[in-house]
Amino acid sequence: VVLLDRTGRKVVPTEAGKLLLQRTRRILAAVEDTSRAMARYRGLEEASLTVGASNIPAGYMIPFAVSSLIERHPGVSVTVMTGDSSDVVAQLEREEIEIGVVGTQFATQRVSFTSLGHDRIGLIVPASHRWYGRRKVPLKDLAVESFITRESGSGTRKTVEEALSGAGVDPRALTVRACFGSNEAVKNAVAQGIGIAFVSELSVQKDIKSGDLAVKPVQGLKISRSFFLAYRKGRQFSPPAVAFKEVLKEIFGGTPSDFKSQGRTGIKR
Repeated sequence: VVLLDRTGRKVVPTEAGKLLLQRTRRILAAVEDTSRAMARYRGLEEASLTVGASNIPAGYMIPFAVSSLIERHPGVSVTVMTGDSSDVVAQLEREEIEIGVVGTQFATQRVSFTSLGHDRIGLIVPASHRWYGRRKVPLKDLAVESFITRESGSGTRKTVEEALSGAGVDPRALTVRACFGSNEAVKNAVAQGIGIAFVSELSVQKDIKSGDLAVKPVQGLKISRSFFLAYRKGRQFSPPAVAFKEVLKEIFGGTPSDFKSQGRTGIKR
């Protein structure tokens, strides 16, 4: 294709040359814009992050971390995908999210787990329950109660079943009246008198303070679990993921259940 015409001492573009010039200018402008965008991304001036979180972290940890992240880096936007722990790990394996916070580890070749603080799991009863005023509950008395549980795949449920089995109680022998897919639904069901439940103590601080629910120690049974930062093996963290990971470790490097309401975030740093 002829791009230039020579007319005497002048060189002028042909129609094909004009067309190529227009397209080239657009390409160069796009390259410059991309370069500026990548620079903003590296400096967290303009970046997005997709995070996965299981029920408890999504409701009681992630909002504080996102608030702190955006306060430090206003150009970052965060999307949080919520599911049970197995859902979050599956999303990581499908590369639908970059980083996750879950309540249990799974055997997988594609995802790594790093401990991120600890949580206590306690037995909650409503104010109308006969155990509400008790200091402790005998382990054997669990067999005569009705329970509310989380769904299969929940980190809380997995931890509770393992602890009960370790204490000599078959989880399958307990009377389960209802099973719910969220911690809030479990708490509401307990408050309605449907049954009692083992839940994260991190999630019931306000309910205990108000007197609607009480956590009852069970003799011979102590349940705790770790939260984990989950991420794909062999993949480099993006700048917003690095910043988010640092915020999580800074805030929740201790034991979340021990954090008391202090300041704007309700988290003791």
